Amino acid sequence: MAGFSCTWSNLSSLRTTSILQIGYIGMATIPTISFGITILNEIFPDGEKLSLPWTLLLAFFGSLFLALGHFLNEILCPQLIKKNPTPEFYRSSISEHIKDQSRMLANEMRKEKRSLDHELHDKFPALSLQAVDEITLTISKKLKEIDEDSSEAPSAFRDYESHWDKEDKSLPLGRRLIATFYAISSAILAILIVTYSFRVLEASIPL
Repeated sequence: MAGFSCTWSNLSSLRTTSILQIGYIGMATIPTISFGITILNEIFPDGEKLSLPWTLLLAFFGSLFLALGHFLNEILCPQLIKKNPTPEFYRSSISEHIKDQSRMLANEMRKEKRSLDHELHDKFPALSLQAVDEITLTISKKLKEIDEDSSEAPSAFRDYESHWDKEDKSLPLGRRLIATFYAISSAILAILIVTYSFRVLEASIPL
């Protein structure tokens, strides 16, 4: 697997590849074929005994390792990497979250300002509407300054890249195990391709 970095983001790209579903199909199909061969041998005991070709047996183990790698990848891959496959995607998600929170805060402040306007006007009817507006505007500015000071550069946003990178490289043993399973299934696939290629050549070249 030269040139392949064993990180969750790379493994996650393999996890979402539909071709990996072949592993589950092979695990179900090949035992079914083997069971069918056994039944035929029992039905025709005097006939030639059938057996599962070694290539299908090898394909079964290849499917098994592929399915195991995919299953472990599915359950061990951190949720952060599943939802945010790149640091840029993670930054964008944080930005959207902060914008949503800011909108909610702005709406709450507008409601509080309207409530304060009515309260001041009811308690101090001598105050002109302009004076009420000036008081509430001053309070709104102070609240905004306090909010900006308290929420300036949240840690998740400041250190988003290091946080994402830490998750991407977490559980090293699990990542290596998954990569090993994928490598074994790839090696078996290569053996099968070479074997059938030789068979095709032998059949096409006349003796």
